[in-house]
Amino acid sequence: GYNGDDLFAPTSMEVASTVNEYNIMFCSEYNINTDDSKANIPGVLYGRYHGDDYAGGNPWGLTTAALGNLFYRGGNYIKAHGLPDSDAIAIWSEIFGISNSNINSDSFIAAGDSVMNRIRYHVEGKKFHLDEQLDRNTGVEMSAEDLTWSYAEVLNAMASRDKY
Repeated sequence: GYNGDDLFAPTSMEVASTVNEYNIMFCSEYNINTDDSKANIPGVLYGRYHGDDYAGGNPWGLTTAALGNLFYRGGNYIKAHGLPDSDAIAIWSEIFGISNSNINSDSFIAAGDSVMNRIRYHVEGKKFHLDEQLDRNTGVEMSAEDLTWSYAEVLNAMASRDKY
């Protein structure tokens, strides 16, 4: 993880490559990601890892919020340190679906907002309670109710967003 030493900064090529692979993997594993995208609901839902079968293997609010937080941290990082190298920009461009020349701190914030809005869309029906998981097919909340970790990661993401 990123510890402030720039080894794996939130905008680095290594992080971009990992996010790109996770997006491909979780979009292929979870029908809800495909369905949401077809319905123009922004973002992506992440699970714990490929092939996870705990409670059916579903997207988790906390891992998805961690992705949103990563994007917010990326926006803040660019404001403080500038853009990543051209190799990383090319991957981020693919992830965000925008041209290389449009990669900037705002594009990272917009990506974080998209991820957080997808979570919001799925938890709105339960009055914004955050359960452990979202059903991989329907997006309905399930498993442990009001999971503290889920709230904590959403709050971490919001704190990073507020810094921007």
